[in-house]
Amino acid sequence: MRLAIIVPFRDRHEHLKKFIPYMSTYLTMQGHDFEILIVEQEHGKPFNRGKLCNVGYNSVQADYYVFHDVDMLPITADYSACLSPTHLVASATQFERGIPYDTYFGGVTMFPNADFMQVNGFSNEFWGWGSEDDDLIRRCAHEKLVITRREGGVFESLDHAINIDPESAKANYELYAKGTSDGLTTLEFKPKYKQILTSKVSILQVSI
Repeated sequence: MRLAIIVPFRDRHEHLKKFIPYMSTYLTMQGHDFEILIVEQEHGKPFNRGKLCNVGYNSVQADYYVFHDVDMLPITADYSACLSPTHLVASATQFERGIPYDTYFGGVTMFPNADFMQVNGFSNEFWGWGSEDDDLIRRCAHEKLVITRREGGVFESLDHAINIDPESAKANYELYAKGTSDGLTTLEFKPKYKQILTSKVSILQVSI
């Protein structure tokens, strides 16, 4: 089973320096056939995590996908294939060795190929911080896909400043409350360049 790790990214270069060698070694030691794609958003607009994840899915052929924040490193986590949407974070250091709430579905999220296509991926409309992962949960529920959380997934959270624009967070919550239906079928982006770092790792910069 081929695994694609999709990493939405912008500006966290110190994290990326740690993430790439750490994850490459970790996944190799677990014996996975994998590819890591860093999807880098060019400057000019607020960060859009969901849309970057959709771009990554659209750009890599795999049996299952993990949408993975660059600031989370597995201490112990199982990246083997799943049968349904699966959250890998049972505990993270940023949450004092727990998760912030029971329905938390952010950070490191795994989907079989068919399931991610069935829910039409993430919405492309959540700009800035928040709500795209909650919206993804609702998409799964609408398609009657059962979300599981894999036990034993412990992650180290790399330090970073938390910059939340209250206006964009409010707009995202209002969009979530309204509901979304866009996603993979409406995805538009322009590739800027692709950099091959290793046989397993590449960076795709895009304009969205």
